[in-house]
Amino acid sequence: MQTWLNLQDKIIIVTGGASGIGLAIVDELLNLGANVQMSDIHGGDKHHHNDRYRFWPTDISSASEVNHTVEQIIQQYGRIDGLVNNAGVNFPRLLVDEKAPAGRYELNEAAFEKMVNINQKRGLSDVAGGGPADGETARRRHC
Repeated sequence: MQTWLNLQDKIIIVTGGASGIGLAIVDELLNLGANVQMSDIHGGDKHHHNDRYRFWPTDISSASEVNHTVEQIIQQYGRIDGLVNNAGVNFPRLLVDEKAPAGRYELNEAAFEKMVNINQKRGLSDVAGGGPADGETARRRHC
């Protein structure tokens, strides 16, 4: 069945695709014929039998790891057609009720920086052309 959005053989990166919403996105993209490049810090064994799926172990809070993964995907496939920037984290200690008698936030600078790096800065910015200070990314060099 032809749809308005033809993803057949498109190279799509999905960050955070090992579980939850990301895993459902990976499943649907594979069902639509996409070639899914799943990037996550956790294992991605569920689709190991599918020749249109590849797991790339990547900590997306690290610009160098993201750029390395993008370089490898471009080297192997010659292009990237799309990105689902799904990876994200939440720290339970941020969910403490501040209005409760003993409630307090337990946020420190390191936890905040990691959360911002994953949820807001990495993945999309590095693949789409932001990222390193020199302004050059794997995507710019190869597209």
